[in-house]
Amino acid sequence: MRVACCAILAALAGLGVGGCSHIYRVPSSSMEPTLHCAKPGPLCRGKQDDRVVTRPVKPGALRRGDIVVFETPSKAEQLCGSAGTYIKRVIGLPGETVREDDAGFIHVDGRRLREPYIPAATRWQDPGRFFLLGDNRPNSCDSRIFGAVSAKSIRGVVTAIRRDGREIRVR
Repeated sequence: MRVACCAILAALAGLGVGGCSHIYRVPSSSMEPTLHCAKPGPLCRGKQDDRVVTRPVKPGALRRGDIVVFETPSKAEQLCGSAGTYIKRVIGLPGETVREDDAGFIHVDGRRLREPYIPAATRWQDPGRFFLLGDNRPNSCDSRIFGAVSAKSIRGVVTAIRRDGREIRVR
């Protein structure tokens, strides 16, 4: 029986669906209005912090628009005033060109990105690195500041949001 369970887990891991889920608290307003924090002030909309449920994911399985939890590059501490575990949205995939125009619109490989979750520089993505942005662009320290994030730094993709006693599936 144990051998069969191990074989099933190994097969699932090979498909990029193995591993354990983790739950993270949303600590800031950088992903508002999608994810809520509950700090006192005008930027946080929640009565309590949202929690996100993640699962491990292979880099090739990540899609534009996915929300991921990742470890920041070391320079985030100096540039943003904090480092560690962040939650952001995948905007640029490895090998793509990402540009923010003067009006704040994002272009990927020359095409304006449609971002229904959002009420000027050009960056090129290295292979194996992802361009991650917060939905609350004016109040997010993200890849525009600390650069693209390596695939090995991504801890998991968000599969659900826990808010006010409910669970909202997102992937």
